[in-house]
Amino acid sequence: MNNIYKKQFLIWSFLILIFFYTVNAQNIESDFIIENNYVLWNESVNLKGNINQFTSITAYLDNKIICSTTSDSLGNWNCNFNAPLEIGTYNLMVKYGNITLNKEFYVKFSYGFEPVGIEPRYVFEAPNIIQEPSGNINKIITRIKVSR
Repeated sequence: MNNIYKKQFLIWSFLILIFFYTVNAQNIESDFIIENNYVLWNESVNLKGNINQFTSITAYLDNKIICSTTSDSLGNWNCNFNAPLEIGTYNLMVKYGNITLNKEFYVKFSYGFEPVGIEPRYVFEAPNIIQEPSGNINKIITRIKVSR
């Protein structure tokens, strides 16, 4: 009877060891998602991803820290920040451990979908000047399209 318990103990120990190895051997090189990649200045932006459990994550926008967080017991994490106050393209970087992931992030106006097909229309263009919340002044072209 004593040998049966030893065999069961060894089997259970082996299964537990395999389980912990499998849980801790997740692929750390995961990607992250920018839920709203095209925003206007100062809009809320959410990053999220999945990596190893209880891992520290730091997010940077043009090498400035925008948030730090830790993944949960399932490896899920998210981070919220406000977009910069100037229109432009920015480098969004997420670091955890010795892994670094980069994506481009855009602060810009959205003009909707590109038209498909050809039809008679009038296009009126007018230059305008806008001032961004940061104080910068930019020239933009306003286009009004009128279809018949």
